[in-house]
Amino acid sequence: MKTESTVLNKKIKFFTDISMRDMERYGLLGGPNSDARKIGKKVEHAVAKEFDKKLGIRDVSVRTPFGGKNSAVNKAKRALGL
Repeated sequence: MKTESTVLNKKIKFFTDISMRDMERYGLLGGPNSDARKIGKKVEHAVAKEFDKKLGIRDVSVRTPFGGKNSAVNKAKRALGL
């Protein structure tokens, strides 16, 4: 919190553990190694794994939930004929 300049920024850093500088650079979840991003990646991986189990989809990409032709959502659409 020493690097934060204003009281509001210090409070945000204290409660979220994400600095305003990282929020400005990388978005609301902070930098690539922030706890929020790590949790998001775990959730995304679990969702992709469930898609694989339920729909029989193999080689699911977990980089982004909606991006790319090999993403879980797009593979599920193709499997359902949408």
